[in-house]
Amino acid sequence: MSAWKKKSWKKEEKFLFNLQKNIYRLALRGQLEEMTYYQKIIFCSISTKSLAVNKVIQEYNLKISSIIQLKLVLSLRIYSYKQLNLYSYWKNLNINLSYKDFGFIYKQIIVKLIFFILKPQWEAYTEINNFNFQDNIYDRDAVLNLSRIIRYRPFKYFLNGKIKKNDYNYNNHKNFIYKLNNSNIIKNIINFYLNINIARNNSELTDNILTYGIVWSLDTNPFLSKLNNGPAYYINYGKSFCILCNNKDSALLLIKIIRRTFLVLVLVAI
Repeated sequence: MSAWKKKSWKKEEKFLFNLQKNIYRLALRGQLEEMTYYQKIIFCSISTKSLAVNKVIQEYNLKISSIIQLKLVLSLRIYSYKQLNLYSYWKNLNINLSYKDFGFIYKQIIVKLIFFILKPQWEAYTEINNFNFQDNIYDRDAVLNLSRIIRYRPFKYFLNGKIKKNDYNYNNHKNFIYKLNNSNIIKNIINFYLNINIARNNSELTDNILTYGIVWSLDTNPFLSKLNNGPAYYINYGKSFCILCNNKDSALLLIKIIRRTFLVLVLVAI
């Protein structure tokens, strides 16, 4: 157990960063098969699973012993999801942790691992024509950065949407999974965990996937680009989603597309 306590988390962070860097690079190139290889490593690696467990423990300030944390890491079998029975899994671990607490921790670990694999992919797909602010950036810094950008390139129309709480339509989760643009194995894993209510209530995960889905779909639409006499620009910040463009017809069409096409979102136009 002393080895767990002495674990170098900076080393694990660097290992994850290198994997995510490869995912980012391959996503930019559209090399889906090669990208999936590194996503699988994140799902299977003891290092990344250890990091996910540690982050969940730290974020929620949980008092969990080192031996329980280690058991969670070693027992996680992401690819055995079809045979998963959470109660039996908890019972077989034989740990001093209630089933309720275990269920919460397990779900958050899965969400964290999914987030690890998808975040660099979103960033790659939304980098072009996108002002994408990290969730942990200060509001003031984000506003100042955006102001500098607009000063050099003024826009005539500003469309602002917001993902409202609990507006995700689970009847349309197939559309949601389709927007991920991942290999079948990754889609199936995420689809399974969404269906059994493990990732559903994590707004950080769902909000990012949904806003990424909008940006990627709109930015790859050649008609919109021609109508706007150039690309529209997009802003993702938390639950907010904004579009900057110069053409009135383009702005009106974008509002219609958002309202009618993206069935998994309910956006409030401001």
